[in-house]
Amino acid sequence: MSLRLRFLGVHTVLPDRPQRPPVDLELGAGHRVALIGGSGEGKSLLCKLCLGMEPAPPLAHGGRIELDGQIVQPAALAGLRASRITWLPQGGRESLVPGWSLHRHLERLAPGPRRAEVLEAMRTLDLEPAEVLPLHALQLSEGMIRRFLLALALSGAPDLVVLDEPTSGLDAESRARVVQMVDAALQDREVGLLFATHDLDLARALADTFVLVRDGAPVASTRSLETDGPLGHLVRAAATLGAAP
Repeated sequence: MSLRLRFLGVHTVLPDRPQRPPVDLELGAGHRVALIGGSGEGKSLLCKLCLGMEPAPPLAHGGRIELDGQIVQPAALAGLRASRITWLPQGGRESLVPGWSLHRHLERLAPGPRRAEVLEAMRTLDLEPAEVLPLHALQLSEGMIRRFLLALALSGAPDLVVLDEPTSGLDAESRARVVQMVDAALQDREVGLLFATHDLDLARALADTFVLVRDGAPVASTRSLETDGPLGHLVRAAATLGAAP
């Protein structure tokens, strides 16, 4: 059964920032949503809420989360992490145990039949398993780590894939491979996608809905990324990265 996740007025309360009226988000079941906006606006915090990771004090969240038609607390989503909901964190290196090899991480995070799928995904992203699996996290570049974690996120049979800046730190060729791989992984499947990005080309290639995040809240949604469209300020906000729209 496909997962259906709805954020009903969900927002992150950021200290000393205005509270803006949030729009609702529909996730899962084939929806592809890109969160765009300036740095520090709360995109990563919204991604983490999908995994049951509530913001630490003094931050807090408001609104309601609905899972398959039932109102739930964020903690209910934590049990779905790595099975029905997979994710790529923004800080890849911090997600790995420094003294562990990638081989050990793979044994723990992708046991059984899923391992072969991860290995194939790694090759697609120009990571040769025989070369990188014996290495520890400290021996790898940030880009290599992110490609390994992306291979993990897109393997298995998730209902919702959450990607936080999936092309950060990658060159143009690697970014193009990410687009191809994510699109291929989701094609002909009722898999939802939520990703935060500053990369407008990535957003256009993968999303069907574009959401502007300001001051911790999703404040506007559109299905077009044209600068002269009804929400052209959304495009300009992403294009200027950290600048306010």
